[in-house]
Amino acid sequence: MKVPEVLKRMIAPFLNTAVLFIIGGFLLVILGSAFAETINGFKYFPSGMAEIFVKTGSAVLGAGVFAAILKSQLFTEVFQKNIHEVFFNPEDAVGIEENKRKWLTLTDSIFRKCLTGAHGQAAKKISDTYFSAELDYHFEEMRVRYTLSLDKTGRYLSIRTTTISKVVISPDTEPTIWQRITVASTAPRMTSLIVDQVPYAHGKYFKKDPNNPTEMRLDIPYKDYSKSPGFSDKRSIELQRTVEYVQDLKEDPYITAGLTRFVVGLEVAIKCENCVFHFTNTGSRIMEEPTSYSDGDDYTTHVLAKKGDLLLPGMGFIIIITPKS
Repeated sequence: MKVPEVLKRMIAPFLNTAVLFIIGGFLLVILGSAFAETINGFKYFPSGMAEIFVKTGSAVLGAGVFAAILKSQLFTEVFQKNIHEVFFNPEDAVGIEENKRKWLTLTDSIFRKCLTGAHGQAAKKISDTYFSAELDYHFEEMRVRYTLSLDKTGRYLSIRTTTISKVVISPDTEPTIWQRITVASTAPRMTSLIVDQVPYAHGKYFKKDPNNPTEMRLDIPYKDYSKSPGFSDKRSIELQRTVEYVQDLKEDPYITAGLTRFVVGLEVAIKCENCVFHFTNTGSRIMEEPTSYSDGDDYTTHVLAKKGDLLLPGMGFIIIITPKS
C-alpha cells in the first residue's frame, strides 16, 4: 500500500533522530511530573519510578537538543571557525601571538619526557629563535658579495660587502627594515643604498646604534620604502647596499655572519686579493654542505641555499682569511 504524500510530510519530522529524542524526552518529563503518584502507585513499578522518568526524560531531551545543534548550520559554521581551523588553519582562527603560545605549549610537551629537567628551556629557546618578533619580514634570493684585499703587511684586510636581496613584508605589518653591522677594527661606512633601483641617501639611514656605539644600524622606515612603485600589490622590495671597512686579522682572522631571519635562497661570492680563504657554513647539522663555483671575475660563489630552499634563523657562515704564501 502506497503511503499518501501528505502523510509522508506529516511523519517526516518524526523520522529525524533529534526530533524523536526531543519529543520522547519531553513526554517522559511530563509523565514523570504530572502523573508521579499514579506511576509510583503502580504495583509493577519500583518505588521512585516517576523520578526515574523525569531524569531519563531530561537526559533524552538534552541529547535531542545536542543532536539538533550538531545538525544546525550555525554549529557547522562555529565548528569550522573555532574547532576545525584551530587544527588545520590556525592562522584564520586566532592571532599570531596566540599561535606562538600554542606552539610553545606543544613544543614543551614534546620535550617533557626526553628533557625532564630542561624541557621548558628547550621550548623557550626554540620559540625565541623561530617565533620571535622578527616575523614581520624575511629575505629571498639573497646574494652577498665579498671583495677582500690584504695589505702588504699581511695584517689589515680591506672588505667591501655588497648585499642584494628581495625583502618580503608579511601581511598586516608595517615594519622598519633594519640590519646590524658590527666590526672590531674600524667603523664601517656605507657607500650605496638602493631600493628597487632607486638610490637612497644612505647617510640618512645608516647610523651608529644609540644603545651600542660599536655597532652600526641600517634602518629604513615603512613610510619610506612603501612608496616604491607597485609595493602595495607585491608587498616586497629589492634592497641593495654596499658597506666597506678594514679588519685587523691579528685580532679577528675571520668574518662571521649569522641569520636572524628566515632566508629563502642564499649565495655568497668571495674574491680575495693577496690572501686565501676557507669558507664553511655554521649553525645547524640539517644545513647541507654548500656547493661552489667560480666565475670569470675571480669570485668563488658558495650556494648555501638554492632558489626556493629555506635557511633558518641561527644558520650562517664563517670566512677564515690567511695571507697568501
